[in-house]
Amino acid sequence: MVLTREEVDEVVAVRALLRSGEARRLREAAQLSRAELAARVGVHEVTLAKWECGSRVPRPASALALGGALIEVLDVSAAMDGGCR
Repeated sequence: MVLTREEVDEVVAVRALLRSGEARRLREAAQLSRAELAARVGVHEVTLAKWECGSRVPRPASALALGGALIEVLDVSAAMDGGCR
């Protein structure tokens, strides 16, 4: 898989969100279980748990899928809040 510069930047950003614990906070703020987010990303719940606790790092394709899923759920959450946070 050859990544564009933008995709590389997104992979780096998603991995940073995981390292900092922000990805988990965003998931919880969207009121999603690990199982629900894992299903959206296309991975097992245990895999997502390992990413969130830092014992594993997602491969680029999975990091891109996670980033897309987080953006999607945050957009939906913002729309449900009337766009206000």
